[in-house]
Amino acid sequence: MTKFNGYLTLVIGFFMLIFLKELERSATQKIMDERREQKRKQLEADNEQARKDAKELAKCRIRVPHDGNPKTNTANVELTADIFDGDAKDKIRITWSQTAGKTVKLNPDNKSSKVNFTAIPGEYVFQVKASDRYGDQTDTITVKILPEKNQLPDVEIQCPI
Repeated sequence: MTKFNGYLTLVIGFFMLIFLKELERSATQKIMDERREQKRKQLEADNEQARKDAKELAKCRIRVPHDGNPKTNTANVELTADIFDGDAKDKIRITWSQTAGKTVKLNPDNKSSKVNFTAIPGEYVFQVKASDRYGDQTDTITVKILPEKNQLPDVEIQCPI
C-alpha cells in the first residue's frame, strides 16, 4: 500500500465517520421531533378534555327529587338574574329566552328577574338579556336535569339450617 492509498483511506474513513455522525444526529433529531409531536398532540387532547370538563362543571345540575313514584320525572327549577347597574336612574329591562332543549314555559313570564319552570331530565340552555337605553348585556346558563335517583332493593335468599 502506498502512502497515497493510506491517505486516501484515512480521508475516506474521516468522511465516513462524519457521514455516520450526521446520520446519527439526523436520526436522533427525528426521534426528538416525533416525541415533541406526540407530546403536543397529548397536550392538545388534554386541553380539549379540560375544556369539556369545565363546560360540564359549569352546568347547573338539578336532580328530579325521589318521591317513590317512578312515573313522576320532573324537577322544578328557579333561575335568578342578578342585575347590577351603577346608574340607579336607568330603567332596566330583562328578557329571558330559551336557546336549547325541550321547550319549557317560564313563569311568571320571560320579563321577570326570577323565573321558574318544570322540566324532565335533559339539558336546557337559557339566555338572559339586561338592557337599558345605553345597550345590553347577556349571560347564558345551561341547566342539566338529572333523572330521579333510586336504589334498587337488595334481596337475599337464606336457607334454614
